Amino acid sequence: MIQGLIIGHRDIGKAVIEALESISGRAEHIDCISNEGLSTGDLTEKIKSFCSINNQDGVVLFVDIFGGSCWRAAKKAKSPNTHIVTGLNLPMLL
Repeated sequence: MIQGLIIGHRDIGKAVIEALESISGRAEHIDCISNEGLSTGDLTEKIKSFCSINNQDGVVLFVDIFGGSCWRAAKKAKSPNTHIVTGLNLPMLL
């Protein structure tokens, strides 16, 4: 199963997952990481760790803002079986 990882500022990932689950039920194959309190390097390592554990069929990295620290970390962590989608929003995940 392809895994999804939301990478965003503050608690946007958690909030989007909560909204998603209130509309469509449990979201089993998606998780989130916040950049709060992390350097770009630390965030990159967290993303790499998630991808190494969950990369059987691929990982889609959903990032909130193109060009921001979360996007830069995702770009650095990207491997051949991952894809980055920027401009995260609720309809995209539904």
